Amino acid sequence: MTRQILFVFGSQACVPDDGLLAARQMDCTTTVMGAQLACCMSAELVDRFERVDLSRPDRVVEAARRIHAAEPVHAVVAYDDQGTPLAARIAAALGLPGHPVEAADAARDKVMMKQRFQAAGIPIAPFTLAEDEDDAVRWADKNGYPVVVKPVRGSASQGVIRADDEEELRQAYRRLRRIVQENGLDCGGRSDAQQLVEGYIDGSELSVELVVRGGNPSVLCVFEKPRPLTGPFFEETIYATPARLAVERRQDIEELAKRGVAALGLRDGFAHCEVRSGSQGTFVLEIGARLIGGACARVFRYVLGEDIHPYVLRVALGEEVEPPRQAKGAAGAMMLPITREGKLKAVQGIERARQVPGIKDVILNTSPGEVILPFPEQSCYIGFLTAQGESVEDVERALSEASGRVDFVVEPLACETWLRDVTDQRSYRPPAELGIRTLDGCDLQRAEELVVPLVAATYFAEFPETLGRVKAAHCLHWFEDGHRGDTSPSAWFVSEGRGVALGSARGDTCYVSLLGVVPGQRKTGLGEALVRSVMALFAEKGCLRMEIVVEPRQRGNMAFFRRLGFNLATCDDHQCCSC
Repeated sequence: MTRQILFVFGSQACVPDDGLLAARQMDCTTTVMGAQLACCMSAELVDRFERVDLSRPDRVVEAARRIHAAEPVHAVVAYDDQGTPLAARIAAALGLPGHPVEAADAARDKVMMKQRFQAAGIPIAPFTLAEDEDDAVRWADKNGYPVVVKPVRGSASQGVIRADDEEELRQAYRRLRRIVQENGLDCGGRSDAQQLVEGYIDGSELSVELVVRGGNPSVLCVFEKPRPLTGPFFEETIYATPARLAVERRQDIEELAKRGVAALGLRDGFAHCEVRSGSQGTFVLEIGARLIGGACARVFRYVLGEDIHPYVLRVALGEEVEPPRQAKGAAGAMMLPITREGKLKAVQGIERARQVPGIKDVILNTSPGEVILPFPEQSCYIGFLTAQGESVEDVERALSEASGRVDFVVEPLACETWLRDVTDQRSYRPPAELGIRTLDGCDLQRAEELVVPLVAATYFAEFPETLGRVKAAHCLHWFEDGHRGDTSPSAWFVSEGRGVALGSARGDTCYVSLLGVVPGQRKTGLGEALVRSVMALFAEKGCLRMEIVVEPRQRGNMAFFRRLGFNLATCDDHQCCSC
């Protein structure tokens, strides 16, 4: 009987086809679950794709049960932090090997993770789950600077920022909250005001890669990170192995990683342990219930002398097979650095990079037209290199030279104008349960009193409430001054405590401005209903089209308006984002 492998990919998964290709070579059928096919994934290697809402674990498991009922699933595999807790739930529901759900959740949630480490006596940096910006400052004043702020659930160093004093901490905390809000990062049921703050640990960083069978971890290899990661941002660069450590030192680090895996309760699968070692000692930073992230897993071909992915699948299938051993020589991977923001026009130097002695792979995760942002805003690395050599020095040299030959040509980012015909929306009425109404009949002062808190909650939630309202009032006054045509409260739509959209018009063109939905109400259809309500109002008044201005750094907004039928036009209004 042909065996079926179920792959679960999170929304930020940036992985090559290696796992799917390994399944095909093992004569297994492949089913992929996710919000979309992951970047760099070949559709021809996917026998079935099941689109799922990753924020609804119950529905993901229900979909897996349906798939299993139609054709038995023999293994479930995930490669990223968002996918691993979902894979654990599916494995538990279908009686398949995998990490326990509680352990996978703890490996995903940095607060839960650190609590387990703390209970087990694992050395970690001091930390707190700050309630808000002021709470973070109080904790840092008591425990000392520098500190690092992190999203409670995140990956690829997105939103991770070092702060050396109170002013930097306040700026970093606000920036982190904005990143969490704009990218819709999972907060584990918490408010986005609550984020992790921990003491900064100096020293070098290493990662320990492990396989866990029956709760017993074995080390596959130890990577060193030869380029210092000191902040203020923590963009990963080079991983190289074997780590240049004394034998006893390496053994101590490996044992610490194994203790961390046991503290989390991981059982059947893989673990990626990040460790810092410096003047204060050796500390576990985090452990992911997965392989090393992204296309970096390709480097195992040269670390172990064989592709890791068939072994990954055999572990998921529950087969008893000896883990591969590290081969002689050295190998490494590099995440291509992101030096500037912009819209990608071209990637140059790829072939020249491949010609560098020792380079094995050049893998791109981006294509022309995409928006590239530096860390800490970025959520996925734009490309990877792998290399093999006689020594770590050879590997590091090859990776550095090849990276220097790759040039990402970008054009500056500018606000974009998008257009849509509105005549088809004339009869639209929002669902009653959304509570959308206009402020028709309110005088301007009363309308402002209702709108300013909503604008503050949707646009400036990362700021203290008073400051957020000041900024919101400034934006509202800019809008009232006619920068988007004529307006009045009769064209201002609100859903009490949930969202806002302000309409205006000039000639036969209407606009929607200060559109926002409070974080807890997103993905409910409210944003779409607010926009369509503005369209309907002005279509009835004779407008033919709606024009909106999109900030290209907010990629979620671009996808939202594209789904609503808007098409990119041009933007010659350099004041379009002045608010």
